[in-house]
Amino acid sequence: MKYKGLIFPLMLLALGASVFYLADARAASKDEYAELVDTARLYAENGIYTDAVSAYRSAIDESGSMELALEAGEIFTSEEDYSGAVDWYEDVLSAVAPKDARTYEYGISAMLKEEDYAEAFAAYDLYAKRCRDKSEKVEEMMAGIEYAYKLSGSYAEHGEFSYSSGLAAVSSGEKWGYISRTGSSAISKIYAEAGLMGETAPVVNAKGAAYYISTDGTAAITHEAFEEANPDFGKIVRFKEVSGGYAAAYNGKEWAYFDAESKKYKFGGFKEASLMANGIAAVTEDGKEWHLIDSEGKKVGGDWDEICLSSKGYACASGAVIARKGSSYQLIGTDGERIGDASFSDARAFEGGGAAAVKKAGKWTFVKTDGTVLDLGPFDGAKSFSNGYAAAEKDGLWGFVDESGEFVVEPAFADAGYMTPWGTAFVNKQGDSWSLLSFYKDNH
Repeated sequence: MKYKGLIFPLMLLALGASVFYLADARAASKDEYAELVDTARLYAENGIYTDAVSAYRSAIDESGSMELALEAGEIFTSEEDYSGAVDWYEDVLSAVAPKDARTYEYGISAMLKEEDYAEAFAAYDLYAKRCRDKSEKVEEMMAGIEYAYKLSGSYAEHGEFSYSSGLAAVSSGEKWGYISRTGSSAISKIYAEAGLMGETAPVVNAKGAAYYISTDGTAAITHEAFEEANPDFGKIVRFKEVSGGYAAAYNGKEWAYFDAESKKYKFGGFKEASLMANGIAAVTEDGKEWHLIDSEGKKVGGDWDEICLSSKGYACASGAVIARKGSSYQLIGTDGERIGDASFSDARAFEGGGAAAVKKAGKWTFVKTDGTVLDLGPFDGAKSFSNGYAAAEKDGLWGFVDESGEFVVEPAFADAGYMTPWGTAFVNKQGDSWSLLSFYKDNH
């Protein structure tokens, strides 16, 4: 081949030219990048922030520099433009360095300045998921808003949230409906009465008809179904929630328990009756003396002047019952026998899974199901623990305490209810209407 000896030298020459070209292009690129950075800094020094941010953005797009992104972010924070800082976190920092804790230090700090706690917790979720190296600054900031909350809705009255359906009955004053655990309307306010919603809920419509509805508001079980199965019981005018396999129904004269499946009468003759839970219910035949019954309707233990019922209507939401004889409230077990020897001047029922509120020597504290009185408080008023928190009163206002007895929500309400597993509770701000308090940490 004639030019065979020239091929290798030509290849070397071409390679050299290529390297020279790339080096020259790289140098030119570095010069352009340096010029962009210098321009951005010059604009920033002279307060021309829009152009500064634009130049910074171009430089960051070229380099992907986290340091430069943070430097540019200082423009927003120095000008107290925290909304712009949040946008910079979302659009730039999160793209440049999603696994760098400094991204979240910057973003969360800006969100807290904006008091956008929901977004702060959402950013914290990303930080916890993405960042292997944790930030003391981030943890400290989030600890400061651990119990930040929002209030939503306005209700004349309310029922309790069902943990199975996540719905609660609320009233506008005349009519009842249901809201979801986020506070949004789930079933319109069209009922004269509405009870606890599990798989079904007992309601009374505007015409006075009692029946059960399902979670979508459609009729599930009519009063006629029970009346046809038990013609001697008469017309049913009210139901209670299905609980423990039993439906409690009232015919205007007595309460009775029916098998929820067959709708057959089991036992009754009560002037008032609680829901069946843990195989125990509280009943009274004359409205004066109360006693416990088991799931077969047999009397358990002795008679009491009062048996405390939980906010959902249970006598036995946990392994103990609180009952009153004369002026003394005492703990009794599901066998009707007394638990411990402590007595109290006032008390509230166990809500299930936590200590009950009791009053002794003029102040309120809490007692466990085994009769152990806890060294918490004392408080001017209290309600039983539910899902790790209890409403407590101090100087005429209500807040929430944790299981150490420390206020995590400072007293600010005329009244307060029971905490749900979703970090929500009904509170009364002014004494005339109720709102739903929601912890941002659980609801963002």
